[in-house]
Amino acid sequence: MKYILVLFLLFVLVLPAASLSFDDAMQSKKPFVFYMYQDNCSACNYFDTIYYDTKKHYNKKFNFVRQNANTALSKKLIKKWNINEVPYVLIINPETQKASRIGSYCLMSLDCFAKTMDNY
Repeated sequence: MKYILVLFLLFVLVLPAASLSFDDAMQSKKPFVFYMYQDNCSACNYFDTIYYDTKKHYNKKFNFVRQNANTALSKKLIKKWNINEVPYVLIINPETQKASRIGSYCLMSLDCFAKTMDNY
């Protein structure tokens, strides 16, 4: 029973608040980080830690959208943004609807990803 309680507390305390939806982020004036993932993707699981850490530090400058690639909405976004792999990360300016892709190499390094965020 203690084990279940500890797991529950870790789940509640460690997981960050839910991300905005893609549509909500597009309505905002603030640029946002759009992250397409799949549950069974080991690279996505690795990047999740970097994503959530970055989200904590950059939430004043950026909105964050995390989108599972296996949904009906995702199929439209995959086509619109030419997404061909996961993890796939874009920084999108909703005012201009222009996007900058973050390269796969940079996704695996907190320092590289944070530097990209700083320079945006």
